[in-house]
Amino acid sequence: MFSIHNNKKTFSILHVLSVFSPLWNLPDAVVAEVKSLRVEESRAKNVVAAARPPVRFFPAEAPVVDLYLGQLDQVERLRSMAEVSLIFFYAPWCAHSMAARQEVQQVAKKLAKQVQFVAVNCWWSQGKCRRQNRFYHYPIIHLFYRRFGPIEYRGPFVASYIESFTLKVITPLTYLPTRAHLEEFLSYHESGVVGVFQFNSSPQPPGYITYLSSALQALRRDYHGIVRFGVVTSKHVAEAFSLGEDETVYLYRRFNSSLIFPRKERNFTSSAICNWVFEHYETVLQWLQPPGTKSRLLEEELTKGPALLLFMPHNPLQSEPSAILQQ
Repeated sequence: MFSIHNNKKTFSILHVLSVFSPLWNLPDAVVAEVKSLRVEESRAKNVVAAARPPVRFFPAEAPVVDLYLGQLDQVERLRSMAEVSLIFFYAPWCAHSMAARQEVQQVAKKLAKQVQFVAVNCWWSQGKCRRQNRFYHYPIIHLFYRRFGPIEYRGPFVASYIESFTLKVITPLTYLPTRAHLEEFLSYHESGVVGVFQFNSSPQPPGYITYLSSALQALRRDYHGIVRFGVVTSKHVAEAFSLGEDETVYLYRRFNSSLIFPRKERNFTSSAICNWVFEHYETVLQWLQPPGTKSRLLEEELTKGPALLLFMPHNPLQSEPSAILQQ
């Protein structure tokens, strides 16, 4: 069957030949041969091959629950059973998803006892994940701390960086039991936030959950973890640093006076604490993490004025401050 489609109308080749063959000077033999063919006018039917059903993306031995059919309802069930969960949304055809798969698998092998790792195929058209989400790139990592989340991971898809960020979600607050621990905490981190809470009530003192939530909210805005949150439960340690009364939130600053959260001026909520911290915190160094694609990240910083750039390797799992940065 030969046909030409235009505006849903079908014109047979015979009709075209009868009109244009004198103009084209076609040989009579060619015209006769075409006329001898059986040409029918009909609508062409679209033939679409059914997509192959998805298969596992992660190997069976990996400590990752692979929901390759996009079963989003299973994610909620698995999350409810874990203290901390990492959800890896992927597209099986995506090269970035394939590259990140090995990195996530490495982290899962190390943290499987502390974190529930779940991978979800969010590309299959019949899956619930695809129907309920509209992701514009893959892969995407969401972390949950109990019911709090999602906390989207925005760093590079490298095992050490993913592990470092996951550890921050596992322990959003640093326990500071002694004066030495508090001194080390404030000297190690450029911007340190300290909350004072006396654990005399059960299960936890008023305001503690709010403070914990503010630390988790900070991770949404700062995946580098430049601003770290600590908690002091000893009255003697708090008095040694003049941290004030119980339920006090203290922002340590190196170059200007440190601040105490103004509870008389602002509501004591997690979002209010987080916003206050990021409005007033100080940092000497600003980390620039290239996204791996074309961007103007460096240009935006250079146009602000004079800048000193230091290109250096960075180990996010390093426990001690970098000697180069200390200098």
